[in-house]
Amino acid sequence: MRINPKIVMFSMLFSLISAGVVFAQGNQKKEELLEKLCIKVQERVTERLRKYEDNIQVHTTNYKKISSKITEIADKLDDKGYDVAEVRANVEEFDKMVEEYNNSYGEFIKSLNYTEELTCDGPEAQFKGVLKEAREQLKKTIEKRQEIRSYYAHTLRQSLIDLRNQDVEEDND
Repeated sequence: MRINPKIVMFSMLFSLISAGVVFAQGNQKKEELLEKLCIKVQERVTERLRKYEDNIQVHTTNYKKISSKITEIADKLDDKGYDVAEVRANVEEFDKMVEEYNNSYGEFIKSLNYTEELTCDGPEAQFKGVLKEAREQLKKTIEKRQEIRSYYAHTLRQSLIDLRNQDVEEDND
């Protein structure tokens, strides 16, 4: 039995075409999976960003309440003749620390926003680099928040206790 060269060529051409179609379908599925993955990552980044923005609002509000409450107490005690200079200085330092914390947190949010932009559009290496920077900025921000807590617990509260223990001579005019 003799093999017809036209049939061999036709079968080879058919196998090449079918392999190309299978390869194209494989690439299409791969692209669809990458697109779905990209969307999921972008949604996660957006959700984290929202949570972090809510978080900064809570902390900032609490720190402002602490500062205003201590200032109010200092004003009342100043009217009664107490020496409140140390407390006022500590409140100013506390406010500076809170401002630094807010700035650091703002930098973190900017970094995280940039990762959101790079999720689907940028190269993976650039995304990972920016994400790493954002994580490092978050660590710095958390350290600043811990410094604020420590300052409040060990310095501000102690200055209020010292203020309470002062002996004040009342003027009897």
